[in-house]
Amino acid sequence: MMKKLLMLALMLTVPTASLADNVKQGAIEVKGASALSFSSSSVKPDGGDKTTTSTFLLDTSAAYYVTPNIGVGLELAYDRTTIKPTGLPEVKDTMWSIGPKVVYDRGIAEKMSFFAEGMVGLTGMDNDGSKVDGWGFGLGAGVKYFFAPAFSADVGVKYQYAKLEDDASNKATANNLFVGVGFSVYLNN
Repeated sequence: MMKKLLMLALMLTVPTASLADNVKQGAIEVKGASALSFSSSSVKPDGGDKTTTSTFLLDTSAAYYVTPNIGVGLELAYDRTTIKPTGLPEVKDTMWSIGPKVVYDRGIAEKMSFFAEGMVGLTGMDNDGSKVDGWGFGLGAGVKYFFAPAFSADVGVKYQYAKLEDDASNKATANNLFVGVGFSVYLNN
């Protein structure tokens, strides 16, 4: 029985051991993703008032790989949305977050790896001068394709949660789900 378990363990780890070299121990990953979005919608069934919304999102992070599969680092996210209703003043929302993160990276093919990441930190929001702050967390997973040992394109999904409160103890929560593409540069890889 022990031999069978040992053989099973070897079969599961040896083939993937050669694939796990996409990120080496001591490498520093600098990751960035951005998004621009624009939408225009009519809020009356007869086509009356029009609202235009534009969003700019920047999400960047850096992680130091303490092992070939696990990195620790810092993440910073910034999101600015402008809403322009016809005949009314525009509204600007700005949201930010910063905090430590952990990354798990596992090779699944010669130039591909699966990644999962988590972040917990401080977050804040400014809605036309009304400011709230609090804490939040983010969880993400996806696939990286390595064009070269020092460069990858990342496709994934990310969930973000924030619990916010203002000085008057008014509370709010925010939940966001993103699907996106980003790029990573690896130093010392």
